Amino acid sequence: MLDLEERDGVAVIHLHGRGHNRLDTQLLWRLAAAMEFVGPSRPVVLTGHRATFAIGAEVAPPGAGDLLAAQDTALRAVSGHPAPVIAAVNGDAIDTGFALAAAADFRLMERGLIGTVFSPRGAAPLSAAARELVHSAFVRCGVPTPSGALAFTAAEVESAGFVERPRRVAHLLDEAVRHARGIVRIPQQA
Repeated sequence: MLDLEERDGVAVIHLHGRGHNRLDTQLLWRLAAAMEFVGPSRPVVLTGHRATFAIGAEVAPPGAGDLLAAQDTALRAVSGHPAPVIAAVNGDAIDTGFALAAAADFRLMERGLIGTVFSPRGAAPLSAAARELVHSAFVRCGVPTPSGALAFTAAEVESAGFVERPRRVAHLLDEAVRHARGIVRIPQQA
């Protein structure tokens, strides 16, 4: 499931995956459609549900092919969005969630772990776009792409310059919206 709301001229997309906010094929297609619906001129804030931004990728029948296509499409929609995209990482961002955060233009991270559980070199259900984003994120964090699982705390990725920490943790989403508004200078009346 996915919720879309407007806050002060900024589109806010809330990801509600299955289980512990797992991204499945259907949710990834909906994310791509939501990015298209928002339009090219509106900034976007992506956030998760409860204490999880997004984790893994759930492979459902008929198999991984559809999941990988949905991952590529959703990640390209986020990374290619002409207006700023802010990831309000409210908790764990693992595997596809890590790639989704990396696809954003800017990341604010409240808490949790960010990284991979599966091998980003091929054994994971990660699409080509996801593997590329994961590799780039590891490079930005100052580590070569690991052959196995590697996750960082919010403090570790902040010190690497991959995320910023919100000034007031309880207001992560509000701060992300303010940041998006500041980048594009949306008039208050919008």
